[in-house]
Amino acid sequence: MKRLSPNEFESKMPRREVVIDVVEFWANLTPRESHQDAVMADPEGGAPAKITANIASDEAANASGRVTIPPDANRHPDLRTACIPRLFPSPESVSYTPRCWMVLQSMADYQYDVVVVGAGPSGSMTARYAAAGGCRTLLIEKRQEIGSPVRCGEGLARHFVEDTKMPFDRKWVGREVKGAKIFSPNGTELTIEEAHAGNEVGIVLERDAFDKAVAKEAAKAGADIWLKTTATAILKDDGWVRGVRAKRLEEEMNLEAKCIVAADGYESQVGRWAGFKTLLRAGDITGTLQYRLTNISEGHDFPDYCEFWLGTCAPAGYIWVFPKDESTANVGIGVSLDRLKNRVDIKGYLDRWIAQDPRMAHAQPLDMVTGGVSTAPPIKKSVGNGIALVGDAARMIDPITGGGIGNGMLAGMILGKVLAKCNQTGDFSETALMEYEKGWRAKLEENLYRNWLAKNKLVTLSDREFDDIIQVLAEVGVHKLSVRAILKVLKDAKPELVAKFAEFI
Repeated sequence: MKRLSPNEFESKMPRREVVIDVVEFWANLTPRESHQDAVMADPEGGAPAKITANIASDEAANASGRVTIPPDANRHPDLRTACIPRLFPSPESVSYTPRCWMVLQSMADYQYDVVVVGAGPSGSMTARYAAAGGCRTLLIEKRQEIGSPVRCGEGLARHFVEDTKMPFDRKWVGREVKGAKIFSPNGTELTIEEAHAGNEVGIVLERDAFDKAVAKEAAKAGADIWLKTTATAILKDDGWVRGVRAKRLEEEMNLEAKCIVAADGYESQVGRWAGFKTLLRAGDITGTLQYRLTNISEGHDFPDYCEFWLGTCAPAGYIWVFPKDESTANVGIGVSLDRLKNRVDIKGYLDRWIAQDPRMAHAQPLDMVTGGVSTAPPIKKSVGNGIALVGDAARMIDPITGGGIGNGMLAGMILGKVLAKCNQTGDFSETALMEYEKGWRAKLEENLYRNWLAKNKLVTLSDREFDDIIQVLAEVGVHKLSVRAILKVLKDAKPELVAKFAEFI
């Protein structure tokens, strides 16, 4: 057997850029030499390789990782056994150098400037602009396919596509609509044209294709993309986030980065691990259920408008009908969780509404999805040393409509550009990342916070109050679908209807 020096043995261990799995390592030591066996998976997918080495006993050594010395070692001074767990789930420095140990160092598996957790529109947009600005960027997605399953109504205002310079492609357009129709409980109809209909009206997306298209732009800019990769912990050091622990298929590794971007949804685990308060109360979460129905008949100008139905048909929420083609639409409901005794109640609300709409007498479902969205105010803080939150993770969803695609894209663009600047200066501190915090709040915060306050008032309205409000707006007209514009119209036409909302005018 060839005798190897500690340095020669270490050279056969995996380097930072190689994915390799250390299954087990142990050392049976005698006064004059040590015997080490390491079983490692071939990075090219071949059979595991076993390396055996004899090391001179007078070689001092250090070990990194979790090291266990069993009790038997105390009774048998000539025997030392060191076991290193699978890929060191939580690497810790171990300063123990018995006379007969070899040198073994635990190194991070991958290093990037930026690692983005979550490949939704906000995460992919962040990765795109960070990579375009020169950051070595990794975008990881826990699912096996970006954009699937679809969990939203798929509405998006056209200006967000233009604002973020997203190349337009009809492959991800389900339907382009003329505007929105809002219906009161008694059926009174208010029509608002696209230019004034809000951030969720204009394009009804093919969301799975759209999400892939945004990720494709990130890849074109130079970002790496990993699927079936889940963040399992964050790596912290002296008040800084230094990376994430991740599992890719069955492999586990450390992903070191100068900045981690949490784009992992409205109750962000990555944000919570980093110390951000991401948990929500039930009143700030809306449970959702949506069918894709086909064989829908004409009526209410279907399929040219997105529809919103208000009142007790969807307590503290609304029902939507977003057309996909001439006879197909996303028909869904959002109901505040604090209004549900049981999560299955939400299906009953939607099924009863569908049953009473004559257009859907012969409609049939093609798919069904359930989920939830936050209807909370913006998060109080979205950056820290080596970390930033974006999109739903930073609560950029509109608290009234529940829509967040466009806001997340816009914020992702802002964040990506700031990360590129940070990379140029080598400063990813909270202070440096504040440029992103100030940037997205200047664009979005006032409207988000105002809509959250207004939402808390809207949920107290009766069906009759909704009827009166929509009736006045339909008669007088409103130039823009915003809380402030609507309330100004109501104040002039019927001031008694806005008593609950006086603070917003």
